Amino acid sequence: MPYSEITSKSKDLSIQELKKLIGSILSSVDYGSIYCRNQTFSGLYRARQHEQIDGESDKYSFTNEKEFWNPPECVIKKIGRCNNIEESMFYCSNQFETAIVEVRPQANKFITVANFLPHKRDNQLPSFRIKPNCIQHLKKIKDFKSCIADYNLSERNSEFIKVDNLLDDLFTEIVQEDEAHKY
Repeated sequence: MPYSEITSKSKDLSIQELKKLIGSILSSVDYGSIYCRNQTFSGLYRARQHEQIDGESDKYSFTNEKEFWNPPECVIKKIGRCNNIEESMFYCSNQFETAIVEVRPQANKFITVANFLPHKRDNQLPSFRIKPNCIQHLKKIKDFKSCIADYNLSERNSEFIKVDNLLDDLFTEIVQEDEAHKY
């Protein structure tokens, strides 16, 4: 199946079939890993939409800062871009505005945005190793450029570029409420 057909066919496939299909695509290329050092990363933002100013709703209220981490599995009732029903995932952005847009603000609702700042050691961010995807997209984002600056795409074969483009398309596509199958 051509990569371009995956999202259109996803409506007819089960989660297990999709996992198997995408897993086989990902295993066909080696992303390797990147050692990130000297990053310019400035933090993450996570937005939450709620009914009342203190976060209270019928099912959930904010009682401490932990409420801004990923929600408990029991409250996840819809599939998301990176999670299944009852699977908790920490969704965030490196931009304040994007975090707000991602929660799809509704009229007469409150939105609270948490800012997660990195801990520096000796005035530097710690180094770490990642196994990235969507390299071409990440290279365009200011806070991630420094982390993947040495990742040379010209050393990769055409299949790698196709898979990276597929992942970029899947992770950056704007999905409407009635298109949950695209998640």
